[in-house]
Amino acid sequence: MRSSVVLVFLLICPACSRLRSPSATIKEAYEACNAGRYSDAQQLMSEALIASAAASGGAKALCDQNTREGTIQSIATTGEEVRGEGATVITTFTFKDGSKLEGFRAPLLKEKGIWKVTVKTE
Repeated sequence: MRSSVVLVFLLICPACSRLRSPSATIKEAYEACNAGRYSDAQQLMSEALIASAAASGGAKALCDQNTREGTIQSIATTGEEVRGEGATVITTFTFKDGSKLEGFRAPLLKEKGIWKVTVKTE
């Protein structure tokens, strides 16, 4: 009973996004993008990524490009590397046409205590 009360609290508590893991952040951000919930996805983007997206068509363009126009069928995280306030989540995307993008390394950083998807630096 206690665990279900905690789960309900976490689901309804807006400030609890601070508890979201890097892997959960990636999954939630890509699910929002895939469903066309661009403002929800943008809430999970770092300031740097928002600025970068604005220069090339905004959150919608970024989401549509990264989800191949909303055709992600499944998202599986296969690894997570955290170092301080930075993280990388290794992800496999399966698309509706059966193709896969395996080993995608999604970068995150903590902004104001919350994990956010950020710009790749290579």
